[in-house]
Amino acid sequence: MDTAIRRALTQMMAQGIEPSLALLKKHTGHQYPLPVMIQALRSWKAQPQPLDETPPPAATSPTSTDPLSLAAVQQQLEALQQQVTQLQEEVDRLKRRDS
Repeated sequence: MDTAIRRALTQMMAQGIEPSLALLKKHTGHQYPLPVMIQALRSWKAQPQPLDETPPPAATSPTSTDPLSLAAVQQQLEALQQQVTQLQEEVDRLKRRDS
């Protein structure tokens, strides 16, 4: 998870605010793709990982231009697109059943 996203979530937690996608977008300045923020929020809610006061070494932290990070984001996007397609098919099936 990106440091800026973790920082925003840590700040919300410290303030006693329940993190939401809208608040996360506001705190990060809309600089991340929606699927990345959704995944980060889901991960955080499953297991919060507050940001330590000491930042990790710059050499080991991935950057937004890191090809591995971009590949991971693309995989997440593809998985989310498949989920949306499946949900759309389910909605269509339910609509036909109720008609």
